[in-house]
Amino acid sequence: MRVMGMCSYCQNLGLVYEQEDQTRSLFLICHNCITDVVEGIELDTKRNEIRRNSGLPPHMIWFLNGDWNNPKP
Repeated sequence: MRVMGMCSYCQNLGLVYEQEDQTRSLFLICHNCITDVVEGIELDTKRNEIRRNSGLPPHMIWFLNGDWNNPKP
């Protein structure tokens, strides 16, 4: 649903897409930001496919994915 409002990401006023959960808004996002999010997801998917098919050892894939900066408990 498109409504007038402020984008939760870039803080610009204008037409935004509204994601609702029953009666309250979860987030508002403008066309520019939603395009950036979708492109980012597509790039991440392509990057992961390239890494999987590159024949790198597992520890290098771990490093390139940035897991070294986000240790898991």
